[in-house]
Amino acid sequence: MRRASAFLLVLAGVALAGCGGGGGGGGSAPYVSVQFTIDWPARSRALDAPTAALSAIVTFVGVGRGGADVIASVDRPDGTSSASQSVTTTSAARSGHAELRVLYYAERGGRGDVVARAGALITIGTSGSLYGLDGSLLGKLSYSSDIRAVSVAPGQQLLVGETRDLLCHATDANGTLLAIAEGSVFWDVVAGAERVACTQAGSATGVSSGTSYITASVNGLVSAPEAVTVPPVVVRIDQRNPSVVTGGSVALTATVSGAVNTAVTWSVSGGGTILPSGAFAAGDTTGTFTVTATSCVDPSQSDSVELTINLPSSVIVYTNDFEAAVGAEWSRPRATQSPSGRRFLGEFADDTVTLVLDGLPRHSSLRVAFDLYIILGWDGLQDDYQGAPVGPDVWWLKLAGSDVLRTTFANNNFAQSYPGSYPGAAYPRRTGAVEVDTLGYLFGQQYPLDAVYRIDLVVPHSGQAADLEFGAVLQGVRDETWGLDNLTVQANP
Repeated sequence: MRRASAFLLVLAGVALAGCGGGGGGGGSAPYVSVQFTIDWPARSRALDAPTAALSAIVTFVGVGRGGADVIASVDRPDGTSSASQSVTTTSAARSGHAELRVLYYAERGGRGDVVARAGALITIGTSGSLYGLDGSLLGKLSYSSDIRAVSVAPGQQLLVGETRDLLCHATDANGTLLAIAEGSVFWDVVAGAERVACTQAGSATGVSSGTSYITASVNGLVSAPEAVTVPPVVVRIDQRNPSVVTGGSVALTATVSGAVNTAVTWSVSGGGTILPSGAFAAGDTTGTFTVTATSCVDPSQSDSVELTINLPSSVIVYTNDFEAAVGAEWSRPRATQSPSGRRFLGEFADDTVTLVLDGLPRHSSLRVAFDLYIILGWDGLQDDYQGAPVGPDVWWLKLAGSDVLRTTFANNNFAQSYPGSYPGAAYPRRTGAVEVDTLGYLFGQQYPLDAVYRIDLVVPHSGQAADLEFGAVLQGVRDETWGLDNLTVQANP
């Protein structure tokens, strides 16, 4: 086995101008530049020995802006004599915990074989000084063949499926950190091999959640076992209370921590189907169903949420104030203007008028609201007057051929069925009218005689089409008529 040897690497920090120095205050961690010195030993004739190195790459892992590495590439000065070389990183490093890795290469510019390496988990102080995780000031990486102690760097973690080189420390009698020749460290998993797989060269892979204990040996010196942990795989569905309407869809996503592979499989207890992407398509059934995301890398880990399927919200499917031209949805698209200037659908007498609606959204009922104009001599429940037949004057609204409202109205001094139904109910004339004698119609060209009723009804219905039929049994247009205005049809969940 080759003896391990090392370079001297003196590390110090210099605060980046404007980013704060050693100590104090709250807020985010300051960024600092790091200054260090490499002591290159005299060149060796052995091409694979550390003393043959012509360059070094010094990396502070993940502490640059945006999570980038802070890297310094250093070429050895010309010549074969020993040399001391000061370097300052051109990029700033965030103060706090960091991983330091140093690789020495056989050729300039970080090319060729790696002939030695060093590594440590460190702390970058706010003034730029470098410390060990125990708070002690980090010493120097020294060129020495007198390795007295070896230890696996504490606090190392691997995600499930992650592979990377482990870090170990070699120190001399003074506790100085040494850079070790490539191939001089041998690794062994002494407990928990089912958690971490590790080659003799120190390439480790997280296999399953838990803790392994690993040793490193250099020149016959074996470290104490050190814990290398694989954190648990955790699955969390991002949408905690998802909901969707019948026939609709919703995109679900899941976050997986603790593993390189973040893929999940989706399942649902009912109510619809879910694609591998997490897109859920609801069926026609309302209710609450369980959606589960299961980790692909560790099927024992999953997360579930309750997904609610509702009927759609109320939607206005038709509205018309009849100020513009009347469309073909009406069987009798006729509009007129009252003497007072109101434009409405009508006038109608002993007529039936149908509104046809198609392509309705999913719903359980329809709300039908409109103004009903009752014009001139409506006689309500009265059958005859002075021996002449005058009524009853019946008005109705049907949906799909079935009565929604069948009643009578009276402007003359007779009883009417509204707001009740016909036959059966009896109320004084004009009961429930919201306006009286406001449309400008005159009976016998002398007496105002009209009324406006606001009709608002909710009818069970679920089909995609609806035929609303409005009609009356009256004596004729010269004596009594009716019309519609401000009509709205709403589909309810």
